[in-house]
Amino acid sequence: MASEHSWQPPARDLLRCNICYDRFKEPRVLPCLHSFCQSCLQRHIDINASEHGVFCCPTCRETTILSSAGIEGFRRDFRVTQIEDLLQHCTLTDDTSRLTVTSSISSSSSSASLDQDIRCQFCDEKVARHFCKECCKFFCVECTLRHRSKAVFSGHQVMSRSQSAGSADTCRTHRQEKVQYVCKTCHASICSLCVMTAFHDDHEVVDLRVGLDHYTDNFSTLYDALSARKIQLQRSLLLLDERQAQVHEHRSSTTRKVKDRVENLIDSIHDQERQLLSEVDEHCCRELQFFGDKQTDVEQTVHEMSNIADLCSSFAGRPPLSSMVPIYGDLCDRIQAMLRDSEGMSHAHDAHRAANLVKFTPEVKKLRVGRLHLPSESQEAAAPIPHKDGSLPVVSLHARVGCLGCSGGEFNSPRDVAFLNEESFIVADTNNNRLQIFNLDGLLVAVIGEGQIKPWGVCVNPEGNIAVADNYDKCVKIFRPNGVLVGSLGKLLCPCGIAVSQKGDYVVTDFFSTFAYVLDRHGVVVRQFEMRCKDEQHTCGASRVALGPGGRIYVSDISNACLKIFSEDGELMKVIRGSNNLIAPQGICFDKHQRLLVADALKQDIVVFTADGDYLGTLIDARHRLRDATGLDTSERHLVVSQLKSNQVKLCKLRKEKS
Repeated sequence: MASEHSWQPPARDLLRCNICYDRFKEPRVLPCLHSFCQSCLQRHIDINASEHGVFCCPTCRETTILSSAGIEGFRRDFRVTQIEDLLQHCTLTDDTSRLTVTSSISSSSSSASLDQDIRCQFCDEKVARHFCKECCKFFCVECTLRHRSKAVFSGHQVMSRSQSAGSADTCRTHRQEKVQYVCKTCHASICSLCVMTAFHDDHEVVDLRVGLDHYTDNFSTLYDALSARKIQLQRSLLLLDERQAQVHEHRSSTTRKVKDRVENLIDSIHDQERQLLSEVDEHCCRELQFFGDKQTDVEQTVHEMSNIADLCSSFAGRPPLSSMVPIYGDLCDRIQAMLRDSEGMSHAHDAHRAANLVKFTPEVKKLRVGRLHLPSESQEAAAPIPHKDGSLPVVSLHARVGCLGCSGGEFNSPRDVAFLNEESFIVADTNNNRLQIFNLDGLLVAVIGEGQIKPWGVCVNPEGNIAVADNYDKCVKIFRPNGVLVGSLGKLLCPCGIAVSQKGDYVVTDFFSTFAYVLDRHGVVVRQFEMRCKDEQHTCGASRVALGPGGRIYVSDISNACLKIFSEDGELMKVIRGSNNLIAPQGICFDKHQRLLVADALKQDIVVFTADGDYLGTLIDARHRLRDATGLDTSERHLVVSQLKSNQVKLCKLRKEKS
């Protein structure tokens, strides 16, 4: 198969094999009148023909039966030879195209050298000859035939290697036209004919170079944001490792203390056991000795009485006076003495003094090893926090709402919060694609926009309607409190933070862009300004935005660990940095005294600044465990915080300010 010359359609198509996409070599024509190179057709038959010699035409899929003569049974296509002879001797010109046929040996050699550079991406054995635009793969001739035989690939455009080298700039709709423009609405490369069609009338179409610069900048922005987030997460990993090591160490020390205490108690109990048993043994031995001695005395007296009783019984049968009279006096004296001596013994025995039996009474007091002083979040939240100027309110936890889930009252990445009024607040439940409204007792009141939005930011406009930074349709959507969609405004890349002025203008930050946009109530971009400073290494990772006195715009930049203050016209006025005060600022808002509250996701606290950016103090410190506090808002008497990874929202009371 020869390499392809620089012929233009339609002549090129007449002389090109639809299997190898190169110039015909020994073409054979099938009954359906489609021609192919003899070697290409032979390989196609070898791979796809059934055992009865039935195969399909690679072009039209018409069934063909192979004769007993094999491929020699198909006629040679002499039309190809005639067309080649014609094109070698003439130049064809008309109103729309011009064809010049030349022969180039250098083209053939360069193509051959090119083919040796890339191997087939399927078998990885043979040199690649063709390229599929849809699959974005290079194939050898055998794998190309196998690719074409699959019905699922029937619509794919397969071309030769030499064609693929210049096909990147070809319009996908108008194959013969060069790409000259980019439609930013469709994210597609198009030609001038595409621009003229009605499909792109309302689309944003720019020059190819401008479009490439735009997408290159966007990818650079995404890369910078990704790098910044990676650094932030690496910091978080270090902090988490430190916290885990601290917990492990503390657990070991506390476990050791508990075990030592229990062992001491066990030793003490064993000592008490030995002492008590010794006292029992000593007391019982004394009592046994006492009663044993008494028993011996009584037994001896009883024995003597038995002997005298036996003697007396012998006299009861009238013995001779000569034997009884001499001992009568002594016998009576002994009996009387014995009765007299045994009287006390008999009384003691009859009454027998109550034995001093030892008794054991268990201690009623409950044995305690000790107490664990676990941190109580509600108690800590109620404890006053010392502040720099002593004028900040005292914060106490009022309600904790939500957990991970998709049911009512459950969250999946709550990114932002806002007070609808003094009696209820809104939660942007991002990954559940909805807004949820709760009362001050933490009870669910309503669900808005379920399945229609992906809210990253939320605020309430002067009319009392809810404005949402929607990443589903990349715009700002307005809802009434009853859930009715009022309208959509603007078109952004990744709308994140949103705030509204008293005039009803919306300020929206774009997370994947370096710009903030000001939209009027009709969605028209009034102005835009760049949020990135010239000396910053990372792209501005704008998280949240708030509007302060004089129309000033406050933006939390988590990528550069700072807070930026812009004028109403978008001019940078001040950048607040400081490792002690800000590490990863996210949620921001103003309280009723026009003080700026900033939630730091890594420090897990809320710090307070003046409207000019001067540090006042810490409103809520890390003891309250505000992990990933991304959303923040205040009302007259309450403060609400959304925690992204904990999937919780905490509602706090703001009590009387400290004097």
